[in-house]
Amino acid sequence: AWLMSLSRCVDNLVHAGTMSSPPAGARRAFTLPVVRASMRQLVDEIARQTQGDPSGVEFKPDVRVEAQFGRLPPLMSPWSESLGFRSDGDIQALVTRALADAGYAAS
Repeated sequence: AWLMSLSRCVDNLVHAGTMSSPPAGARRAFTLPVVRASMRQLVDEIARQTQGDPSGVEFKPDVRVEAQFGRLPPLMSPWSESLGFRSDGDIQALVTRALADAGYAAS
């Protein structure tokens, strides 16, 4: 999956709204930088940060979903990164930020 936390998304939207107009002829549509991770990686990281037990989460392959999304290459976003847009960095930072966005306080 390609993931971005809510607060990073807001940061990127604010950045888009405050940046100067692009040069004439420059692309106005581009891919934002994201973190790429599997659902297993996401569940495991959430469990690690919340001291939860991921053993109750079951994954079943879905051929239709995998055919559309399961084998895509990483999203490349050099143009958007050069304009100052950012991803969460890695799965650990993304989950930390997403949990904070949701009001989760680590114990």
